[in-house]
Amino acid sequence: MQVLFLSAKFPALSETFVINQVTGLLDRGADVRIVSMQPVEDTVMHASVSEYNLAQRTTHLLGQDSLFGGWQRGMTLRNLAWGAASLRGLRYGYKAMNGWLPAVWSAWRAKCDELRPDVVVAHFGPIGDAACCLRSLGAFRAPLATVVHGLDMSTPLLAGKRLYPRLRRQAELMLPISRRWRDALLDDGYDADRVRVHHVGVDVPPWATADRPPPRGEYGREDEPVRFLSVCRLVEKKGLDYALRALAKAKAGGIGEFRYSIVGDGPERPDLESLRNELNLRGEVEFVGALPREQVTDYLLEHDVFLLPSVTTANGDQEGIPTSLMEAMAYGLVAIATRHSGTPELVEDGVSGRLAEERDIDGLCEVLIEVSRRRGLWSDYRRNGWAKVNQEFNIERLNDRLLTTLTSLATE
Repeated sequence: MQVLFLSAKFPALSETFVINQVTGLLDRGADVRIVSMQPVEDTVMHASVSEYNLAQRTTHLLGQDSLFGGWQRGMTLRNLAWGAASLRGLRYGYKAMNGWLPAVWSAWRAKCDELRPDVVVAHFGPIGDAACCLRSLGAFRAPLATVVHGLDMSTPLLAGKRLYPRLRRQAELMLPISRRWRDALLDDGYDADRVRVHHVGVDVPPWATADRPPPRGEYGREDEPVRFLSVCRLVEKKGLDYALRALAKAKAGGIGEFRYSIVGDGPERPDLESLRNELNLRGEVEFVGALPREQVTDYLLEHDVFLLPSVTTANGDQEGIPTSLMEAMAYGLVAIATRHSGTPELVEDGVSGRLAEERDIDGLCEVLIEVSRRRGLWSDYRRNGWAKVNQEFNIERLNDRLLTTLTSLATE
C-alpha cells in the first residue's frame, strides 16, 4: 500500500509526530512517500531522517520563500486554461486568487505525476484543504485523511469561522489529535462517522517494564537540587516567560536549590535570556539550544521535573497535546503543565502530574514549591504518568492502529 503524506514543511524538527508516523508505517511494510510544500530550514535533523533515507522519499514542491508566491509562479502555459476557469467560477477561492494553488499545481504536475497513492494523509487543516483542491484537479484519486493539531484549529475558532468547509464536504476521514478538537469538529457539523481521535504518540523507553517507568537512578534525592527541564521551540505559546517568573518567585519563597535547563531554539530566545538575567536566575537557568534526538534523551534521563506552562496566544495559537510532555512522562519525569487545550487529557492534576492555570504566575509558583518540597509524591506521579503515556500515547500501538485505519480507508 502506498501512503502519501502531505505536509507544509518536512522533516521539521518541531514536528517529530509526522516523522514518527512516517517511519512507523515504513516499519510496517507500507510504501510511504512525502510531498512537502517547502523544505525545512532546520540545521539539526532527527537521526531517523538519515536512517530511513527520508530525503529520497520526499518531494518539495516550492522553495523556502515561495509558498505564498504570486500568481505568475503558477501560471505556466500548461495550466493557463485551468487558472482562468478557476478564477471565473471562484472555484478555489483565495487559493486561486493569490496564486498559491496554481504554483502548487504546476509543481505537482512537474514533480509528482508518477505518484499513485492508495491513501493520502494530510497534516494540519490548511494542508488538508489544499489536498481537496489538488484532488479535484486530478493530482490523485485516493481517499484523504486529515490530521488536525493545534493552531490550525484554534485560530479559526477564535475568529468565529467555520472549520474547513471543504474538508467537511470532501474528506473521507478527520483525525483530530485530541477529544477537544473532535468535539469542535462535531459542533461544526462534521459527520461523527468520519471523525476519529488519533493521538500523536511517542516512543516508550524499551527498558521500561509493563508496570513501571524507567529507573531514575540517584536523581530526586532530598540532598540534590531539583532539576527542571523544558524541551520545546521557544515561541510564545510554550509560556516559558511564565516559567521563569514563577521560578524567580519560588526562589524568593524558599523553593530551595534548583537547576532549570531549556532545550530548544526559536524567536523568543533573546527575550527569554534577557528575562532570565533580569530575574537574577543566571546561576540556575541555562539555555542549551536545539539538540538532535539522541542528546535530548540524555537530558530527559538527567532531570526530575518537566515544565511546560503553555498559554493561548493573542492570535489563538494553542498546543494540541504536547509531544514533549508525553515523552518526558514516558521517561519518568514529573510533569508540571497548564490547563491548556488538550493537555488535561494527558496530565491529570494530582494523579499523573500537576496543573496550573494559564498565565497564573502565583499558582504556578505554588505548584513548583509543592512539587519541590514533597518529593515523596514523585513516585506516584511518575508511575501514573508513565502508565498514561504507555496506554494511550505509545507510538507503536498508535502506528498499528493508524495502519489498520488507513488500510480500511483505502479499501472502502
